[in-house]
Amino acid sequence: MYGFNQQIRFNSDYEFNNPIGMRWLNDNVLEKLISFSRAVKQKQVTFHSCSYDEIEEEFVRDHTKALAWMIKKEFLEIKIIRIRDLQGKTVRLSDLENISVLQQKIGIFKGKEDEEFITFRGNLDYDDDENEYSDIRVFKYWEDSAKKYCDKDWEEFERFWSEEEFEYIQNYKFQAISLPDALKDNLIKIAPESKSDLKLDRPLLLRPIQREAISNWKKNNFQGIYEMATGTGKTRTAIGSIKELEKFEEKFVTVIGVPTDPLGVQWKEVLENWGYNTILTIGDSNWKTTMSDELRRLKNDKIENLCIVVSYVTYVNEKFHEKLRESRIKKLFIADEVHNVGSPDRQKGLIMDYDYRLGLTATLERYFDPEGTKITEDYFEKTVYTYTMHQAIEDGILSKYEYHMRSVDLTPTEYLEYREHSIIMARNYKKGVIQRDPVAYAIYKNAARNRADVSKNAINKLEELEKILTTKFNPKMNYGLIYCNKGGQIDDAQKILNAHKPLHHYRKVTQKDTPKREQKNEVFDALKNGNCDVILAIKILDEGWDCPEVKNCVIMSSTGNEKEYVQRRGRVLRTFDGKYPDGSKKTKAIIYDLCVLPEIPNDTDEEDMVIMESTLLKNELKRMEIMAKSAINREDCEEFMNKLRERLLS
Repeated sequence: MYGFNQQIRFNSDYEFNNPIGMRWLNDNVLEKLISFSRAVKQKQVTFHSCSYDEIEEEFVRDHTKALAWMIKKEFLEIKIIRIRDLQGKTVRLSDLENISVLQQKIGIFKGKEDEEFITFRGNLDYDDDENEYSDIRVFKYWEDSAKKYCDKDWEEFERFWSEEEFEYIQNYKFQAISLPDALKDNLIKIAPESKSDLKLDRPLLLRPIQREAISNWKKNNFQGIYEMATGTGKTRTAIGSIKELEKFEEKFVTVIGVPTDPLGVQWKEVLENWGYNTILTIGDSNWKTTMSDELRRLKNDKIENLCIVVSYVTYVNEKFHEKLRESRIKKLFIADEVHNVGSPDRQKGLIMDYDYRLGLTATLERYFDPEGTKITEDYFEKTVYTYTMHQAIEDGILSKYEYHMRSVDLTPTEYLEYREHSIIMARNYKKGVIQRDPVAYAIYKNAARNRADVSKNAINKLEELEKILTTKFNPKMNYGLIYCNKGGQIDDAQKILNAHKPLHHYRKVTQKDTPKREQKNEVFDALKNGNCDVILAIKILDEGWDCPEVKNCVIMSSTGNEKEYVQRRGRVLRTFDGKYPDGSKKTKAIIYDLCVLPEIPNDTDEEDMVIMESTLLKNELKRMEIMAKSAINREDCEEFMNKLRERLLS
């Protein structure tokens, strides 16, 4: 394998379990291993090797020892590639970073037969962010179309390995030189006697904020809640938390509770990617037997770790609790979207059997449920780390965004219907909400839902949507989401998009249209690839979906529930460092919020109606203030919100 910092050859007698996935062959390890300075003096190149003690990261230490062990056993040879200009002056690779051919790595794997020959090329750098590996292209010699590429890679490698100096790119000469004996001897000194002494697990790279959250959780006896903005890596921080607990607890089982099936499937994939044996109870009718078997295997050291991903529907099940209690092994409970466990029916799952507890959420506060919020926070023993969306945007972890509020009027017919529901709410407010009469409360809640639907489905929102599609985006809205209300609104939005084809190609993601995960992924991929401009959705995209390419959003339907609108804002604020098919980059996100703001009635003697309408406007104002706080057009937002504040004071 070779890049243009180093060239490596393996003895063919040594067998690799996963040769193409040898993640320790990366520049981070080799740079710290070799860490040399070049000086041209009497046409000599001097190498200064670093001390093994200077290598701080345990991951790098063990991978350095792995290289040393392979050199000692003569399974591995390394050569360094020197680059000089035509005047003989040594040139650093960093000085040539804009030459694309020098940025790739090329690997060759050859078996005993001529046809057993594979090469690959691409960028295999191990990054410090969450995008760990780039794509590579693989060429198989037994495929006629690939032979010329395999031959070229082999000839190129052999030319380098021969230590011949030649002009590889115009005006620059390349030459491979053997690893200095002094460095080789130093490596052999640190080589372990056996490869079983090595721990070559892939490291989990964490941002400073994620490490701080884990540290706080540890200080709180491995109890607590991470309240972190959507898109700041709660899942990754949770994986880091498991790994931190592993340093202090030799054996434990991790239970991850999730509110939705797709989120459960995602968790299973992430955990398995990090080497965790994982059970997914969702969709498994035999989960009780599987749990018993795997817990027994963990107890008997047949497996090193065990994670159980369970829906909140199942985690309250007494059978589930019984299976957990079959094992005396300690237990860690991770509650994803932890605000969900505060509801009365899900509080039953907050059992005392969990020795360690971790909650994950963007917004802990439950909508109109302070009691459920307190129960949740008490069970997890407080919020140990908070990282707001405003902080994430300032730190560059989330994208900048514009926030545009569009006030929409009800039609006369809609207003009459809205007013009727308001009257019913007012007449049942004191008895139902304050005195908690169950019959009056049910009537009040039903009227509140009906009134909310009138606002959410306001016909003038469709006219406003058409304006956004045809004027602001002039004339194309791409990489967009449109959040609609249940019922006919999503169909009406669909008709508007149909009327503007081919400018706006859309797909729908609803429980009815795309019930299977594969169907949803097909839609998401179409958006990422530019084959579809807009996704129409209801609530199904609020949790557990990540598409950093999204940059435009229209919220046609929203509530006063902070969790909902914060999640929706988070869908479009993930940073995207790549380029779109047209070559452009994501510099900001744009969010349109369509809202109905009825006037506070001054023609009624019912004080409760005035209170309710004022409360509605206050809730809308609170939502706008939160959404506008971090927007780059905050001043424009303030002008709009000041008019709303004046209405509340009048």
